Amino acid sequence: DPHRIADTLIRQGKAGWTWDKRKQSTVCAASLLTHYTLGQVQNLTTYDVKPVAGADLQSPMYQATLVTVLSDKVYVGKLATDAPAAKRSVAQVFLTAPEVQALFDKIPPKLSDIKSKVRLDEMERKRCKEHN
Repeated sequence: DPHRIADTLIRQGKAGWTWDKRKQSTVCAASLLTHYTLGQVQNLTTYDVKPVAGADLQSPMYQATLVTVLSDKVYVGKLATDAPAAKRSVAQVFLTAPEVQALFDKIPPKLSDIKSKVRLDEMERKRCKEHN
């Protein structure tokens, strides 16, 4: 039973999601949301990056906002020197928000972990192959 296997994996600490801080925060935010929605939802995020007028008009600063499928909450990033850095900043704000970090442990186990625990007899394997 996959549900029993998933429960066992959760108890063994093999569920959840870990923020890989070596990767860009925008990639990690997308990964978290994809895992949380089990890949069933399109348009997970809406980034909005705008220039912010500063004292030096020759080099504007940028600020990004982020809205996700989780809620209507608008996350606001720090000022940055370019648009990509502004997106990374707001993604980091999102990933460090307490309500988002609370989701990390609630991400279901990976399907590959569940499949590795399943033991099928010859007939069950044959049926699975017939159904791809």
